[in-house]
Amino acid sequence: MGRLLIFAHPGRHETARAELKDRFPEVVFSCVGNGRDLRAALSAGEAVEAVAVDPCGLPAGWKQELEAVARAYPHVPFISLPASDAGRPAAQNAAPARPNHSRAVKPVRSRLVFTSLEDLRARREWRRVLASLTVPALLVNGRGVILDANEAAGAPAGLPAQALLGRQCHSLFHRRGERPENCPLVRARKTKKHVVAQVRLPSGSAYLACCTPVIGRYGDVQFFVHITLDLKAQEQAEMWRQVAERVLEATTEGVVVTDADRVIWWVNNVFTELTGYGAEEVVGRTPFFLVAPPGAGDPLPREAEAHLAGGSSWQGQMWYRKKIGEVFSRWVTISPVRDREGRVLHYVSVCTNVAYKTADPKSVARVTHCDALTGLGNRLQYYDRFEAATSLALCRGLSLALFYLDLDRFSSINAAFGYAAGDEVLKAVGQRLKAAVRDEDTVVRVAGDEFALLLVLERQEEAAALGRKMLAYLREPVSIAGRHVVVSGSRGIAFYPGDAYDPDKLLWAARAAADRAKEQGRGSFAFYGRELQAAFEKSFAVEQELGRAIEGNEMAVYYQPRLNLQAGRISGVEALVRWQHPHWGLLLPGAFIDVAEASGLIVPLDDMVIWTACKQARAWERNGYSLTVSVNLSARQFLRDDFIHKVKRVLKETELDPGLLELEITETTAVKDVELTSSLLATLRSLGIGIAIDDFGTGYGSLRYLKHFPATTLKIDRSFVQGLPENRQDKAIAAAVIALARSLGCVVVAEGVEAPEQLAWLKEQGCDEGQGFLFSPPVPPNELELLLRAGGVAPPR
Repeated sequence: MGRLLIFAHPGRHETARAELKDRFPEVVFSCVGNGRDLRAALSAGEAVEAVAVDPCGLPAGWKQELEAVARAYPHVPFISLPASDAGRPAAQNAAPARPNHSRAVKPVRSRLVFTSLEDLRARREWRRVLASLTVPALLVNGRGVILDANEAAGAPAGLPAQALLGRQCHSLFHRRGERPENCPLVRARKTKKHVVAQVRLPSGSAYLACCTPVIGRYGDVQFFVHITLDLKAQEQAEMWRQVAERVLEATTEGVVVTDADRVIWWVNNVFTELTGYGAEEVVGRTPFFLVAPPGAGDPLPREAEAHLAGGSSWQGQMWYRKKIGEVFSRWVTISPVRDREGRVLHYVSVCTNVAYKTADPKSVARVTHCDALTGLGNRLQYYDRFEAATSLALCRGLSLALFYLDLDRFSSINAAFGYAAGDEVLKAVGQRLKAAVRDEDTVVRVAGDEFALLLVLERQEEAAALGRKMLAYLREPVSIAGRHVVVSGSRGIAFYPGDAYDPDKLLWAARAAADRAKEQGRGSFAFYGRELQAAFEKSFAVEQELGRAIEGNEMAVYYQPRLNLQAGRISGVEALVRWQHPHWGLLLPGAFIDVAEASGLIVPLDDMVIWTACKQARAWERNGYSLTVSVNLSARQFLRDDFIHKVKRVLKETELDPGLLELEITETTAVKDVELTSSLLATLRSLGIGIAIDDFGTGYGSLRYLKHFPATTLKIDRSFVQGLPENRQDKAIAAAVIALARSLGCVVVAEGVEAPEQLAWLKEQGCDEGQGFLFSPPVPPNELELLLRAGGVAPPR
């Protein structure tokens, strides 16, 4: 990949660079701020991937500057910031007129054409295909301008490949005076199908030209692949076969090549994916066994047979049956391939989605951009409207707000009334959201019970009033099966470009704000804002660094002693993870555990801690210190199907006595699935492993479920220890846990012991063990061994 040029105000260079970095991680960026510098960069001779344009803050006349550059370098694609993944290439630079409450926004057209990211990616993929060919190959747009060329492309014209870019294909590869209808590119553009024809270069040399349209997902032509072959080459037939296969394999349409007797000779991968038949199952057979229903009528329409018998192509709709029996329809184009004497050698059949052929573009857009249930737009419509709305906001000095709505407790409605009733609620919500905004505003259903509204506002201050208005619309009861149901939702609001410069990131920011609103109380709304943005950016940075740290051995396990309070000696240790970051220093779990839980990195992190702790405990045992090591487990790790197998494997690899391992789960984790928890804990106990219930008393349903769990240890949470011995409530709870543990035959451990008064009270109440800074903070294994040598180890209980 070459360079990507950023055309932006100097003050926005870094912002634009950061915005594009995620989409083009391997690209080299260069920034320019005026047309003169842009021309200089384009004429430097180095390959340029695209020019990204950030209109915010540019001086008057920037469009005219860019239009002049685009005319001079027609092969260079221009993308608009924010770059959009969505849809077909923008045929205009939208600068809509200022809206009001009664008139829809109408874009102002410009001669500057922006390319979508989809087309840019397609160009990159086809550039790789062309580069793999040893014959002259070009990528040409609909106006005949050469966009890309491989190394061999310049040979027929006697020019370097780089010199072809931006020039007209027809002038280089056809003699002066050649009739346009004989040009393969003109014919391919007109018919939207593959064209093979003999052409003569301006030098008089004869070549065979193949022009293949590349069809986008909306049925429009993105560009054409133009390949030329020297008719004098002896290995022409084999070369042509290789080239044809390479090009037809890369197309997005199903292709079947038969011989003159209609026996299948070759099919591409799209065909095999479409029908379910492998190439080996169809080559050597006629394609008529695929026609649905088989045996009913002629395998081809009479009109098609007449065209092909007369030597011309045919196209029309046909029905086929997949290998699994499913019937589907495709628009089929069948074209004969002839030799120099005019004899038919092959037939090439190209299958295109029938919707793109039988429906007008507006109908296709309506289908692909509409949510079938609610009649609202979908995510594709959001992407399309985003481009026009951002142009309006930037050019007219308006504000662009994205409202994200997440319905509260919608799953409860489905559970109580059924999914059909849930669908009716979603329809009602969609209608109310449309009623709450103007006709020109965009309302889409993003997914499930989540909606998004893209609004152009005069001022950002209007957003709060609109948020309250929408929530009020939602609170009106919905009638379901004769009952009235009140619907509420949490709404997040984010602004372009202050909160995000990209449609996906703006959607993410508004959703993050909606999550914050849920935390504050259902039925409310929250703004994204700098504080929330900083928190998420920090969370993202931690996640990226954490994944690297786990693989890079930056994570360390420290050990905090547990003391037998009556004997005053170390009886065990709790394994606690620490992160020794090269720049951030030593990090405690509070800085990264929540991120690890949310991202799923907690599982490999837990794996590392368990294995390290068991290995260390075995090393201490060899040195004469028989210590129980206690390891905390996350809910995600504990409830995994392979958890028991992992524990067995670790014990086998480290050769640790299972009786020296204790696994801690929190009370909240334990009651997530009581039946499964009971089964897992019973299996662990059968192996001889100890079970500790951590933070006992802080969850819910403690006594109700405790009898199901074969626990060996109860741990009094530090929140009940801190107030000892003065706080009456803490004393009552701690005394009750100690008595309960004694009656159940469990060891009771007090966490967070930091004062002599706390220790004295716990010993008086008969608490078995304690841990806390009064005895020792968590320390590395070598420091713990020093403590062991100084204080000794309590006898096994």
